[in-house]
Amino acid sequence: MILLMRHKTSVWNTEPKRCAGRTDIDLSAVGREQARRAGEVLPMPSAVYSSPLMRARDTASTVLIAIARTTGRLRAPDIDYDGRLQEADFGAWEGLYLSDIAKRWPEEWASLARRDLSLVFPGGESLRAVRARMAAALSEIRDRHGDEELVLVVTHGTALRALTASEGTHGPGSG
Repeated sequence: MILLMRHKTSVWNTEPKRCAGRTDIDLSAVGREQARRAGEVLPMPSAVYSSPLMRARDTASTVLIAIARTTGRLRAPDIDYDGRLQEADFGAWEGLYLSDIAKRWPEEWASLARRDLSLVFPGGESLRAVRARMAAALSEIRDRHGDEELVLVVTHGTALRALTASEGTHGPGSG
């Protein structure tokens, strides 16, 4: 079984929120606490995969440390880093405040809210490309570990939304 986890709160996930994308942003103190609490209720996975971005890496390692402490297990699996699990390449949106993005690119912002897979971030990648790389990574992980092993995968919010969007997504809440 694959457990998908979004990284916990980063320093840019606070108000006003900024678009981090591929920018390597650290977890906030709140995010570290969220990861620790998550690890207190999860069993030890057989394998862990993570985006190589710092906020995902730190979430994965903090969760594993908390699981080890809670369960008394001295050994945890190594974390495998996979670039296909990275956040979307938001191109021109990287580092901007979400409120500014919504004003400057209203049509693209609306497409993102609808999880429209045809959306191409200005100067970045498309949601369809994000979905394809995420699906490929998860397919390989599933083939490697089967359905009986618990596998933790730490990734990013837009990457997860793209993965779960359907080709027919046309409105908020669908897909």
